[in-house]
Amino acid sequence: VADCKAPPELEHGFVTFSTRNNLTTYRAAIQYHCQHPYYHMAPNSTATYTCDASGQWRSEELGTKLPSCRPVCGRPARPLPGIIKRIIGGRNAEPGFFPWQALIVVEDMSRVPNDKWFGSGALLSESWVLTAAHVLRSQRRDKTIIPVSKEHVTVYLALHDVRNKMEAVNRTVERIILHEEFDIQNYNHDIALVKLKEKVTMGKYVMPVCLPQF
Repeated sequence: VADCKAPPELEHGFVTFSTRNNLTTYRAAIQYHCQHPYYHMAPNSTATYTCDASGQWRSEELGTKLPSCRPVCGRPARPLPGIIKRIIGGRNAEPGFFPWQALIVVEDMSRVPNDKWFGSGALLSESWVLTAAHVLRSQRRDKTIIPVSKEHVTVYLALHDVRNKMEAVNRTVERIILHEEFDIQNYNHDIALVKLKEKVTMGKYVMPVCLPQF
């Protein structure tokens, strides 16, 4: 009798068995699920697999290929209140209102005195953050556009109060990309990307911002 063995794991997902005793033999069935509500299945399918005669888990929709669990975007942990003003005269944000917001801290310990500054960013995916190029430009007296050393940058997520970073998710940086046409004089093309060294896991207070669909 064909045996498909234990089904492969799905990152940010889990599997349930449709047959008793978690059987993995011929005609046994399983179904994959994503960790709702922070991940959704792609492509959208039932993700039901059956053990075939050759000993492989097979789906009518995907064959032997597994689906993936992708982050859900742009869903605050609670409904946003009516917006009165943007910044001046506004109100304090509650935890989870903007789960895609990131704090980017740059600290250059090689300088005397030490240089330290920060900026804001938006989480795009498990590994990428969008920010402004001027935040990650090395502070120089001339007009050269050179990124700061990645070792001097820390990204904080799930942060509600900058005075309490202990409760936040923090990541070091693998790569910094400044827009090649960034102009420090007029701030045209003031945009940059940061690749995190380690992926973040989505949850109530960490979620990517939604991007336009073309």
